[in-house]
This record gives sequence, C-alpha cells and structure tokens, in this order.
Amino acid sequence: MQPSTCYTLHDAYDQQAASTPDAVAVVGWGRCRFQLTYGEVSAKSKALASTLSKIRHREESGGAASVNWTVVAIHHSREDPDFLPTLLAASRCGQRFVLLSRDLTDEKLQRSRNEFVLHALRPWLVIGGDSNGEAHCAVPRLAGRPALLREGSGLKTFRKAP
Repeated sequence: MQPSTCYTLHDAYDQQAASTPDAVAVVGWGRCRFQLTYGEVSAKSKALASTLSKIRHREESGGAASVNWTVVAIHHSREDPDFLPTLLAASRCGQRFVLLSRDLTDEKLQRSRNEFVLHALRPWLVIGGDSNGEAHCAVPRLAGRPALLREGSGLKTFRKAP
C-alpha cells in the first residue's frame, strides 16, 4: 500500500479519521480529563470551521476596517478538549493562528504579552474559554472585534468585545 500525501494538518487528521475513526487521537490528563477519537476531533474541527466561516462572512460584509483577515488568536489551554479541534478549524479555514499566553506565573506579564500580540497582529477573531467555563473574563479581547467564547461544556457563543 502506498502512503497517501497530506498537504495540511487537517488533511492528516481527516485521513486518519477516515481509516480509524474510533482510535484515540488525544488524551487530557491535567485539570480536565478527556479523551477524543480521530472521528470526534475531525467532526468538532469541521463544525467549528463552519462557525468560523459564518462569523468571518458576517464581519466582512459589515465592512470591518483595519482587520487582519488571515490571523485568529487562540486562548485555549493545551489541556482543553477544544485545543486541537480549534487549531484544525483554523487550518480548515486557511487561517494562521497565534497562541495567546495562559500559563505564565506573572499575570501582569501575561496580560502585557497578550495585549502586545493582539495589537501587533490585529487578529480578526479571538477564540477562547475553558471547559469549566471559568476563563471568560480572562480571554483577552480587542475592542469592536468578535470573540468566540466557551459557554460550559463545549457550547460556543459569538460576542463582540466591548
């Protein structure tokens, strides 16, 4: 059997999901214990990519100015079940992404770093939250820009930053 060629990160996961959908793709052992199969990762990333596309279309048609349409900022913990599906969703939409700091011990330094990244790159969207719903207030936002925030166990809400 000849190996297939993958061109993108999400293509590789989709091919694996097609051949072994029930195989374990990722396991979380930290604060949030979880396990996702390749099929689940692929399905979650496709659903989120669809949401991202709808939000972007709505924003573009609204005539948002000085927006970097190629970058999304991701404020998920690596221990969050949505971390990998979010990266794959950005890939599906042809988006570059930047990871915002979440685990620096110096909160002032973390806030300063995240503000610098947001203002330097001007991403059109910030995606964030936590599986326990506690991180809403901590998600850095740009005024007038949309954010996709976690609402409890996997539900997302689209909100404009104040």
